[in-house]
Amino acid sequence: MIRRFHLMRLEDASGISGTGRIAEGVRFSTGECVLNWLTAHRSQAIYADVETLHAIHGHGGATVLVWDDTDLIFGGHRLAPLIGRWGESKCVGCDYVLVEPDNVWYRLGTAPPGQEKSVTPPSRCPALGAVLS
Repeated sequence: MIRRFHLMRLEDASGISGTGRIAEGVRFSTGECVLNWLTAHRSQAIYADVETLHAIHGHGGATVLVWDDTDLIFGGHRLAPLIGRWGESKCVGCDYVLVEPDNVWYRLGTAPPGQEKSVTPPSRCPALGAVLS
């Protein structure tokens, strides 16, 4: 599925890109990403996948990827960006979180960040079941 996102720089160690919303991008259904920089040094770049983009521009947590597509329905859940977590979206009706691009789910609050165990969520969000019908 095609997803729009932006990069939010929380801290700019180099002083080049600044902080805040610094780039916009698209992840294609193939997993490849195109990034458009909004900084004074405008450019575009293509990455093989979100992991590569994160390895280059994540800066140890100083930059986060925020999915821009809100009210996205996936796997019976309505997803919204989980701010501060790279490529994660939380169901607005329950505590399940989707990690893209691998489509791995975990339950929020079950383990420290980065140590969550993959789980299989209900096929439909119990809180949103009627809304999604």
